[in-house]
Amino acid sequence: MDGVLLQSNHIKHDAMLALFDVDAQKKVAIAQYNQAHGGVPRKQKFAHIWTCILSRPYDAQVERQLAGAYERALEEALSAAPLVEGVDAFIAGSDLPCFVCTAAPEDEASRVLAGRGLLAHFKVVYGGSTTKAQALAQVASGVGRAPERVLFFGDSKADLEAARSAAVRFVGVTREKVDFLVGSVPTIFNFEDRKLLDLALHAAATGSFPAK
Repeated sequence: MDGVLLQSNHIKHDAMLALFDVDAQKKVAIAQYNQAHGGVPRKQKFAHIWTCILSRPYDAQVERQLAGAYERALEEALSAAPLVEGVDAFIAGSDLPCFVCTAAPEDEASRVLAGRGLLAHFKVVYGGSTTKAQALAQVASGVGRAPERVLFFGDSKADLEAARSAAVRFVGVTREKVDFLVGSVPTIFNFEDRKLLDLALHAAATGSFPAK
């Protein structure tokens, strides 16, 4: 969802850093870890930061406190995050079933999408309780398509790994960051680039991605 539907990666990054009142060296380590692990569920990040960077004991109470503070910080900020250019028109004009696979909790993602008038365009919102690879496999099974005829738009290495694990097609969205080796995957900057969008849709329909 972040970086593909919404320009919200920087919002979540700032909210994550604000959770930890630590010295500058640890703050840099947290920032580097968070930036390198886009698309990873937040609770997994909390556990790593708390135990591996801060060297503190981590338990369910700490997790609840961090999750609650993070959700409160995001609630208003995400409602104002701009959409990735052209994505609303692309989704509204699609005659193919659309789904969301996000590391965020399902209820949070659904509220954000509803607030932007997008929720009705998606058949299912898969959140952090389901891995992205599992969600993609369920999408393929649910719509009765071979995995190679499912197309996943993502903006992180974790998204690409999930697509490869589920054997679905992948297009990287680089509006907020470039997380892929140049030429390693087909990419679009946003959803206003009709040429690359047409190539991506061709991949979903035929199971092949033609050369540029």
